[in-house]
Amino acid sequence: MKNAGILARAGYSIAGLRAAWREERSFRDHVALSMLLLAGMAVLRPDAWWWAVIVLALACGWAFEAMNAALEALCDRLHPARDPAIGRAKDMASAAAFVVNCAAAGLAIAMVVSTVA
Repeated sequence: MKNAGILARAGYSIAGLRAAWREERSFRDHVALSMLLLAGMAVLRPDAWWWAVIVLALACGWAFEAMNAALEALCDRLHPARDPAIGRAKDMASAAAFVVNCAAAGLAIAMVVSTVA
């Protein structure tokens, strides 16, 4: 609800995360890979700034996955029939999540290389 208090808005956000977890395999996969990366970082013990960069990148990935899922759900609800324009919109949203996740993977690789070397 617009203009609700901060606790109510936080509740809506948590409900959105629950929905993404429950309904989107890509979101669950991303969270699982994130946890593996964070566990690996706990073993490698990179510098603190790597933690900040990687956690921010992972959070961006989660956010983009949730936004992609939201757009796809909205498109499917408003226009359930196949439509090339709707397909392009969904593909572009997916591409945005893909780009952010590739960047996060690149950062993780750079972190591992710089920490191990």
